[in-house]
Amino acid sequence: MKLKLFSSLLVLLLGLSLYGFSEAQTRRTRRPQPGKICGDPTLKCPGGESFEPHDLPLRFPQNAVIYESEPFYAVILKSAKLGPSDCEKIIPEDERREAQSAFPKNKVFTSRCSEAGQLYYEALNDRGNATSMLSDNFHFMAVYAGTSKAQAEQMLKTVQATNKFPGANIRRMRIGFNGT
Repeated sequence: MKLKLFSSLLVLLLGLSLYGFSEAQTRRTRRPQPGKICGDPTLKCPGGESFEPHDLPLRFPQNAVIYESEPFYAVILKSAKLGPSDCEKIIPEDERREAQSAFPKNKVFTSRCSEAGQLYYEALNDRGNATSMLSDNFHFMAVYAGTSKAQAEQMLKTVQATNKFPGANIRRMRIGFNGT
């Protein structure tokens, strides 16, 4: 009886220690959760105070150095291909604010020439892989359109109904942050 009890305890302890090792290993290799987009400008975004008005704010850890958001959809309202020395020709803030008034519940944001410590935007394919960094030489003004294709298609219809943004189109994106 004692041997059977001892064997059972030994198996239990061995199982618990292997479980503990497995959990510790998982915690060490687990990737950080992607940043959550704050797409509604009428709602408070924890940590959103540190973003510029033209940025699409997101929640990410305060001590993050390099970070990415969850994938999302945007409707591109306006775009321009610019060279590296054309940063001053980017879509003006007045134009962004005017567009924001047309979509009060969905953040209108614009790209800027990327510098360390600022957000950048990546185009994603259907599998969620980055295909290009949008904010290098392709600058845009877009409106947040949700996390699903159906939400994006509905937002595109809303944008098209304004008759203000010819050529508006849907883009799947992700935000990146490099604070180094």
